[in-house]
Amino acid sequence: MFISVKHIDSTGLRVERTARLQPLTAADGRSLPFEPVEVTGVVTAQRGGFRFRGALSTAGSVECARCLEPFRLPVRIDFDLFYARSAPERVSGDDPEAQEQAQAFSPLVDEQIDLAALASEQIYLNLPLKPLCGPECRGLCPTCGANRNLTQCRCEAQQGEAGLEASLVSRAPRGRH
Repeated sequence: MFISVKHIDSTGLRVERTARLQPLTAADGRSLPFEPVEVTGVVTAQRGGFRFRGALSTAGSVECARCLEPFRLPVRIDFDLFYARSAPERVSGDDPEAQEQAQAFSPLVDEQIDLAALASEQIYLNLPLKPLCGPECRGLCPTCGANRNLTQCRCEAQQGEAGLEASLVSRAPRGRH
């Protein structure tokens, strides 16, 4: 889905669209399916290009970094992007807006903004490195691999206080002789 910028003036164009994404790919090659993305915002003509300020919202299926179970991750991202037909020239002086545009811009191809590309990029940039199904997730037992959110494995019962006590004793500072 694309937005044509050919006839946008300084008053801008209000955008309210839904874009379907191809499944994103995680670093390990797994597919990350996302629901259709709601994109809202305003595109305005500015010197050298177009500014798109808005927000997107969706949800995707990702895997918890602790328990490895899939869960639904809601995503809401505010963005402020500048699209230019060509890379902005070097900017000198005291114009902070022009300097910001020169540092971070997106290329404008065929006078259109690709909403699917915008959404995919923003989702990738804002995905947590280690997504968690919840802050209380207990993860997997490092010994037997049981999901400690679903069951208390026998490893915990066997180690119990003896395992904790041994760990604390081994970390205790030793006296000087």
